[in-house]
Amino acid sequence: MILALGVWRAGAAVEALSPLWTADESARVLAGAVPRVAIAFAPFAPMVSTALREIAADTEVFAI
Repeated sequence: MILALGVWRAGAAVEALSPLWTADESARVLAGAVPRVAIAFAPFAPMVSTALREIAADTEVFAI
């Protein structure tokens, strides 16, 4: 929650993804968001990276 507050304070948006989704399902959501930065919990960062590659997004992924 603290991370979301910081993102909103910076004027950005939060797009929530479910850890139960596949990379393809996440890619469909991210395609509409066109993110420039992605912050993901470390165990889910590979799935987020794969989803971003599927939509050819030039996005930096930070794993926390």
